[in-house]
Amino acid sequence: MQNIRDYRDSDFETIKMCLEEGELYESICDTPEAFQRMIQRQPGSIIVAEVDHEPVGVLFLSYDGRCASIDTFAIRTSHRGNGIGSAMVDEADKRLRSWGVKEYTVAADPADDKVNRFYRAHGFEPTDPHKLNTYYKDV
Repeated sequence: MQNIRDYRDSDFETIKMCLEEGELYESICDTPEAFQRMIQRQPGSIIVAEVDHEPVGVLFLSYDGRCASIDTFAIRTSHRGNGIGSAMVDEADKRLRSWGVKEYTVAADPADDKVNRFYRAHGFEPTDPHKLNTYYKDV
């Protein structure tokens, strides 16, 4: 069964594996202490997807009162294509809307057609027609 929820300290090692699998893990930034600081500054900023009570995806939201974005978004390859990413983006939309955000951005590798198609399919538009790797979305 799939569930979208807030990050818990006990998720760290599994989330770390998720980030490593997506080549997104940064040892300096991605620590349990850093995750706690994120949550303290902005409760609800780390979204976790779980399947059968096991974390399989993570999405980091950032909002400084001026700009909002998805900073990091990773799903275990074994669980991609099952609607988890869509559910996580839907949850991000809800949280950002509740924070008063009107639009937000996400950056994507311009060479990754699958990721770019995913974002466009979920309502994201390129911020600049010449830069296909940065998208925005109204919420």
